[in-house]
Amino acid sequence: ATSLSAFLNAGLLFLGLRKDGVLILSAGWGKILMQVFFALLTMGLMLHWLVPDMSFWLGEGFAVRLGYMLLICAGGAVIYAAALFVTGINLRQLVR
Repeated sequence: ATSLSAFLNAGLLFLGLRKDGVLILSAGWGKILMQVFFALLTMGLMLHWLVPDMSFWLGEGFAVRLGYMLLICAGGAVIYAAALFVTGINLRQLVR
């Protein structure tokens, strides 16, 4: 419920700012959004594939679970960055 209300709030804010003329998107935003969406989808699918079932998390020791979780997080970051690179996105476009 909290995530849904956050998305609703962000969407209404976006629409309100566009309606009032405060937010004017420059050309190319559609392409950037599609590139980011592709990277998110790729990362999500890979993370779904990498995460083991519940028996692993319940059966292994703390150190093994921690190490595997760190590898999953690092793998997700690498997959996301690689997917952005493959789509040709310029990293400076995301931070300006």
